[in-house]
Formats: sequence, C-alpha cells, structure tokens
Amino acid sequence: MVSAANGEDALQKIKTRTIDLLLLDLMLPGMDGLQVSRKIKDNKKCRNIPIIMLTAHTGVEAYITTLSNEVFAYLQKPFETEELVRIVGAALARSGADPSLPGS
Repeated sequence: MVSAANGEDALQKIKTRTIDLLLLDLMLPGMDGLQVSRKIKDNKKCRNIPIIMLTAHTGVEAYITTLSNEVFAYLQKPFETEELVRIVGAALARSGADPSLPGS
C-alpha cells in the first residue's frame, strides 16, 4: 500500500511504483481528484489503473463528470466498508490484477 498527501504526491509516486488500484478523494488540496485522474488516464503507462473516487461531495454533476472520465467507481461518503471491498475486488478483477485482499 502506498499513500499520498495530495494529488501531486500521488502522481510522483505512481511514476516510481507499480500501482494496481487507486483510491482517490475528489476533494484534494491543490489539484483535485478529477485533475489527478485525468493526468493518470492521459499517461499510457498508467491509463489502465482502476480508480475509485471517494467523496463527501453530494452533487450529481460531480458524479457524472467523474464517471465520464473513466473512473471505475464513485463512492459517496459515508459508505459501508463491505461496499468498498466489493468494488475494489471488482476493479482488480476487471483490470487483471489479483483481486484477493491482504488478510482475506
């Protein structure tokens, strides 16, 4: 597991590590999650990383915009842990990564 404090930090870490899946908050400081996801999808090396967008944002416009930018799933906070685990497993399976989670 790799964590990042903001979008720029995440983009830098993606350059130097193998990432199977990205949990990304829509409302990040500086560069928001949508901008980060666009940069990832524009990079040929990273374009197939599934992104799950997490947000406290309640607007329908953000939901539509996010999903139209090739984000695998959009979860509005608060959400159930079981829902996140199910979506992570589906995203990893679809991407060809190992969908088993550590400790499961």
